[in-house]
Amino acid sequence: MRQIRSPFIVLFCLVVFFITIPAKGQTCHFLHYGVENGLQNRFVYTINEDSNGFLWVGTGTELVRFDGKTFRKDMLPDSLQQSFVTTSLKDNQGDLWFGFNDGYVGYYREGKFRFFDVHRFSESRIFGLAQDFHGNILVASQNGGIFSIEQEEEDPVHPLNLKEVHQISALAVSGNYLFVGTFDGLYVYRFDAGGTLPVLVKKVPEISTRVQSILPGDHDVLVGTIDSGVYRLKLGDKLTTENVGKIWGMEEANVTDILRDSRGDYWFATFGSGVIRIHIARTGFVREDYTETTGLAAQNIQCIFEDFEKNIWIGTYGKGLVLFPDDALLLFHFKGRVPGDNVTAVTAYDDRVVLGGDKGILIQNPQISGKGIILTKANGLPGTSINALFVDTKGKLWIGTRGSGIYLYNKSKNKASPLFQSGNKLENTIHSIIGNDTHVWVGTASGVMVFDLQGHLLKKLSTYEGLPYNNINQIYLDKDNEAWLATMSDGLYAISLDNGASRKYKLPETIARLQMKSIVRDLSGGFWVGTYGNGVFNITKDTILNYNENSGMISNYCYSLTIDSAGCVWVGHSSGISRIYPDKKKVRTYSHKQGVVAECNLNAAFTDQQGRVWFGTSNGVIRFNPSREKPDTIPPKTNILSITFSDKKIPVHKKIVMPYGRYRVRIDFLGISYRDPQEVMYRYKLENYDDNWSDLSSNTTAYYGRLEDGKYRFLVRAYNNAGYTTQEPVSLWIIIKHPFWKSWWFVLLSVLALITGVYIIIKVRERNHIKREEYLEKELEKRSREVLEKNAELELKNKEITDSINYARRIQSSILPPIQRLKDVFPDSFVFYQPRDIVSGDFYWWGYVDVDRFLIVCADSTGHGVPGAFMSLIGSTLIKDLTQQGRYETPSQLLGFLNREITSSLNQNLESGKSDDGMDIIVLEVNLNNNHIKFASAMRPVILFMDNEIYTLRGNRNGVGGEIIEEEKKVFNDQEYDLKKGDIIYMFSDGYPDQFGGPRGKKFKMGPLRKLLEDIHELPMDEQYEIVKKTFEEWKGDNMQIDDVLFMGLRF
Repeated sequence: MRQIRSPFIVLFCLVVFFITIPAKGQTCHFLHYGVENGLQNRFVYTINEDSNGFLWVGTGTELVRFDGKTFRKDMLPDSLQQSFVTTSLKDNQGDLWFGFNDGYVGYYREGKFRFFDVHRFSESRIFGLAQDFHGNILVASQNGGIFSIEQEEEDPVHPLNLKEVHQISALAVSGNYLFVGTFDGLYVYRFDAGGTLPVLVKKVPEISTRVQSILPGDHDVLVGTIDSGVYRLKLGDKLTTENVGKIWGMEEANVTDILRDSRGDYWFATFGSGVIRIHIARTGFVREDYTETTGLAAQNIQCIFEDFEKNIWIGTYGKGLVLFPDDALLLFHFKGRVPGDNVTAVTAYDDRVVLGGDKGILIQNPQISGKGIILTKANGLPGTSINALFVDTKGKLWIGTRGSGIYLYNKSKNKASPLFQSGNKLENTIHSIIGNDTHVWVGTASGVMVFDLQGHLLKKLSTYEGLPYNNINQIYLDKDNEAWLATMSDGLYAISLDNGASRKYKLPETIARLQMKSIVRDLSGGFWVGTYGNGVFNITKDTILNYNENSGMISNYCYSLTIDSAGCVWVGHSSGISRIYPDKKKVRTYSHKQGVVAECNLNAAFTDQQGRVWFGTSNGVIRFNPSREKPDTIPPKTNILSITFSDKKIPVHKKIVMPYGRYRVRIDFLGISYRDPQEVMYRYKLENYDDNWSDLSSNTTAYYGRLEDGKYRFLVRAYNNAGYTTQEPVSLWIIIKHPFWKSWWFVLLSVLALITGVYIIIKVRERNHIKREEYLEKELEKRSREVLEKNAELELKNKEITDSINYARRIQSSILPPIQRLKDVFPDSFVFYQPRDIVSGDFYWWGYVDVDRFLIVCADSTGHGVPGAFMSLIGSTLIKDLTQQGRYETPSQLLGFLNREITSSLNQNLESGKSDDGMDIIVLEVNLNNNHIKFASAMRPVILFMDNEIYTLRGNRNGVGGEIIEEEKKVFNDQEYDLKKGDIIYMFSDGYPDQFGGPRGKKFKMGPLRKLLEDIHELPMDEQYEIVKKTFEEWKGDNMQIDDVLFMGLRF
């Protein structure tokens, strides 16, 4: 920008400056990270970013790495565990350099640190790092001068011996210029023709105070000082200095760091004045201040940085690390001022915004700064809440109130006067006002009123005139003067002055009525209706689409709607805002994480002519400016963090080669997106193992239970909250060597030996074969006829038996309760049910036994196949009868009754009918009000996770039915526990732990089962189901399944 010399221009710029200072009560969205987030030291001196997207934060006691979720320093050498980091630099190779308070300098490359002993020349603090055009690193020591590090040399550290500078405080390089900031000003050097020895050009006379920061550029350099603000040095044949701090109102600012962001804006970190942003515009500049009053954690700022997503990071002096994603969303407070914090109506008036609330009306510029027009009771308002605002074609402001009717604002007199007031209190409660060049339509709690532009009441309409409901929440007026209603109705209704009310669109048959709160219309003519409890409906001539929580919205309860200039539909909720992209059928949400910390009020939303979206809330007004929103098209940076082979961690490389073996492999990965790290999703695939990519999930770990020799390639993609990912996935090669018997030479020798042996055997047996050939041919013909006859007979019998068993399976399946019934009560649960044969002896049962009591049964009957199926049918029927008859009070009583019924049903109490048939069974009763569980078990253990601790709970050593024991000796006991949210209970039959398999063909047993559940219990239950099933199949391998398997897991 050209130097501003004219007093008029300087005055103009100062006026612009004062106009653009944020209004009192404005709050920006900052995310603060401190001790509670894992940052142990709150004094941040430097921030940088490596090539993988990790943020490196240097504090007064430590250097930590941040990934958006966790601060880590366990990857650092012991020497850096407690270090005062003063400055950092990312060189042109992507390596990170760090300077320390004790004079040491080091860099980080590919997971390793290397240090250079600048300390031997001077033990004073490192104040600056820079890289010259030869790639050498320049180091500024406060009292030791400047050093050059040439990494390839045996003795890489060389003093530059600049005798003019003492007490150095900043360092920067631009082209062949070297800028050295000291406690007494700025020195400018130029590298000589060889590029090694800098020659003093001059000490800048305009700067005579301590220089704290230098921002180099291609054509100029910005210099921040301790008490004289900011100076600009223009580079060229002649160096010129300009005091831009005086122009920007920063002439006495203590500037600690300077950043030029990707948009070209300047950011200044100051000590005492927070952060200042300067945007250079064509007509001057715009200044924005971020301080404690606008939501920033501190006034004293040490450093500032922009990451790969264009987020701004702020390092504070004593208040930790701060993330500033963007200032697209601002919240303006009005506590103690008009219109009050509860803003209930918003609209535009000329080029201003009108805000209505409990305390009155404020008419002000869209920046909510400077002096505005305030309307209260003193200006004629009734003192009740403002529910609706509308500016008609003649420029008159219509004001709808809660309980006091309609008022008109006289701009010339600055007064509001009543236009309509009724003796009907409901008619005085105005919800919506809308109009055109001939009429104004008013929606009330008692119907619809129509006025002309002079304020004369023309018509009233209610249910008597065909309205579906009298309480009208909002009206949309189309170009044909038809008024469309948002109210309680069975469809979308419209009113015309000539034809009255009629239903234009019918609701889907699955919905009887909708409580419609809001209605808008898009440019293509489609209606958008916000409802209370059913989300948002997009209604067109051909289709009705429903957006709700399942589509990604914050809530199904909608309070306001507006459409922006890009066609996005904005929905206000009590807990945030949803933004619908109709063309992509996608939804993005804004909640407390994005700075929306208030409830949106009913129909207090609109979009102004500049495309800014406004929401009146219970805590002020929200203004969203899409032009200030940073793009969400930048994908996360994906990293493979670690890889473990059978519990042994292996260093991560692009290619990992392992000796022959069978391995359990775990791969941990992470996609870095600081803007919304919790919403990063992943898909992964192991080539030559997985056929398809995994489903999209937030899981950051891939498990593979058994990898054998072969060549595999692991691929992973990370997606940000808008679904963007990198074009190419991150990959990792895993090669497990073949055993020696799969090597080419061993195979060749084996083939030769086999050929030789076969040849000898053939020759030896050839003679015997010839002798027996004739006899065998005759015998074969005879036997073949017999076999064909027997085979036909067996096929017929087998078909009859199989048909009977299949029919029995359908009967058994119809008796078992549907799994969805369990999912309705315990959404995070799974049931792994795998009969050995067509029908099963294992069975499950669940259902309500009272309003708040839910019963779950996991049972293993004697035997499997058809005999087991008979026992499961008897058990299911008896349990259902006992629960419906209410013949028990506790699970143990139910087992007792069941034992007697089975003994009686199978005549086990008679010597002539004595049999050992029975069942092992677990009966679990859950109180859904307080998660209190009570269970009794016959022969089966229960595995319970409480507070992430595993407990194996044994049942009674008596089965149900079977062996005859005197009733008083066959005891079943109840066990009771109070569970918390997140606790898990597992129940299973013996078919899972008793299955033979694995490398030695042995049983799976309980120990490995406990270890498996300990490894997976924190995962979602759907993923646990896949792992439990996959583990069973891999263990079983080619072995026959020995028993029926039933495995159930419930998370509370």
